[in-house]
Amino acid sequence: MDRLPLGIIGRIASYLPKPSGDGASSNADSRLVRLAIASVSRKWQFAVEPLVFRSMELESTDLDEFASVFSASQP
Repeated sequence: MDRLPLGIIGRIASYLPKPSGDGASSNADSRLVRLAIASVSRKWQFAVEPLVFRSMELESTDLDEFASVFSASQP
């Protein structure tokens, strides 16, 4: 499976379940499927990451925590 070209893997990944606007459980399930597929190999990770981060949602109450994660100093 890891011998497939990245373009083919990306095409296959585009058919993974997409989050829908109708229910939280179906959205969570589709995200879990994408994350599980991303752990198969580095190529699959590269193919799935744009799909995962395209649907990232933040609420305004989460912005301070989000900023603190990215501004924390590394040891």
